[in-house]
Amino acid sequence: MASIPRNLHPVHVNTSSYSSLAHAVTGGNTSSQTRVGTKSPYLIRRTPVPTAATSSSGRTLLWPRHTVVVFERVSPTCDGSRAVPFSEIKQGRIDLLRNGSEPIFSGFSQCYIEFKILWPGYRHLDWHCNLDLIDGNGKPITRFEFARTIVGAYERFFERARRSRYGGPEKENARGSWDLSGDLSRYAFALKSVHNRDGHEGVFQADVEIISYC
Repeated sequence: MASIPRNLHPVHVNTSSYSSLAHAVTGGNTSSQTRVGTKSPYLIRRTPVPTAATSSSGRTLLWPRHTVVVFERVSPTCDGSRAVPFSEIKQGRIDLLRNGSEPIFSGFSQCYIEFKILWPGYRHLDWHCNLDLIDGNGKPITRFEFARTIVGAYERFFERARRSRYGGPEKENARGSWDLSGDLSRYAFALKSVHNRDGHEGVFQADVEIISYC
């Protein structure tokens, strides 16, 4: 089995337990980027979106297991997190992403990955896509370009989910559900890593946090 190139950062294990999307309701009209930098850490709560065991959709490339790409802010937010908000990635803030201009996957011959999003209550969608790892000039994409591709995949998934049936219970607990049918502008998301740790080694998922303000 091939070894993981040095330009892939070490695995950051997420040990948080399953919790509700209701923690993700934001307050006010201030952008999520501004809120992350100015709110007291005692008022910020981060909810990890759980991943699940995956299977391949069919024709897929094999990868070394535990292939992980980590996304970290150059400096942590006020609550100590280094996860990168989707808003910063969409704004093109490559300066805020550690090693953002570094080419990744340069040690592999694969030119794409199969990427799945298994959001609670929407796993019946079996939402997946192939993401290119080579740019238009035939060069490996950078860490920031990969982050932007992942955020774009989530935006397409959210659009599909809004038009689909929510398959989870009305309330997972007393605080609400993972239902995505409402206005997602009240939610903020942050990217931590992309990996193939769960299930088929040819299928990648992302570790994503939902940011809420209490």
